[in-house]
Amino acid sequence: MHSSSATSVTKSSSAAKSQSASAKSAASSLSSAGHAQISSKAASASHNPSFTSSASAGASAKSTVATGCASASGDAPYSLSCSELGSVITFPDGFQDKEGGIVFLVHGTGSTGEETWDTGPYHTILPNKGKGYDIAWFTSPTRSLGDAQVTAEYIAYNIKVLAQKSKTGKVFLIGHSQGNINIQWALEFWPSMRQYVSGFVSLAGDFHGTAEGPLLCTGQDLLQAGCEPSVLQQSVGSLYLAAQNSKGGSALVTTTSLYTLEDDIIQPEVVNPTSDVPGASVLSVQRE
Repeated sequence: MHSSSATSVTKSSSAAKSQSASAKSAASSLSSAGHAQISSKAASASHNPSFTSSASAGASAKSTVATGCASASGDAPYSLSCSELGSVITFPDGFQDKEGGIVFLVHGTGSTGEETWDTGPYHTILPNKGKGYDIAWFTSPTRSLGDAQVTAEYIAYNIKVLAQKSKTGKVFLIGHSQGNINIQWALEFWPSMRQYVSGFVSLAGDFHGTAEGPLLCTGQDLLQAGCEPSVLQQSVGSLYLAAQNSKGGSALVTTTSLYTLEDDIIQPEVVNPTSDVPGASVLSVQRE
């Protein structure tokens, strides 16, 4: 459990099998974009089952403030300063300017970059696979429990920063859980960033929300003021998701979305999967 105030949700006994299959499928997408395959024996980051308390969520990108970093014409304004936006990236092995370029990892709700990715295949295998890849991960100052719109600002800003640093001039994005809607929001409302992305693999992305969100909030309401903003924003029918999917409901870059039918948090996945993204390669680990 990564958040001490979070509600615990029991994982299914099949999680390890599903995570391993996710790593195998994600590797194929990396390979097709010029990235090396990952060993199918290595498990991907586990789904964080932690949610805590809340506030309501807005539907559009935050308005600019005097200290906001400048954004490109046609992009949404940033509400945070450039120094704030640039302070959330870690190269766990240091930047080595590897030939394969930079793989940018984005964690999910209630976690950090290190907790999600440090012992997983994307960090332990990719750096020395094929040409080699520099690994960079994002860590949200709020553990991605705050407003998801603000979290997406960090992703949008750093896509370009990392691409300009990358040997290939682009980044390959891998997201987990909420990290995927943060990426999708960034690509939708900062369209100038799409040119810097070579591909995007989503692991357990809740692009259409999860029906479990309100249920997970209820217990916390008894002890705290309510659910955290990002939990409400990820709930089915939220204004946040309506805004995202009004324009960003389809693949905006080359995208592969991986999901498991046995996910304990991201539901529904059996009929009309919440991980479905029109225009993307959408794969269930049970069916591949």
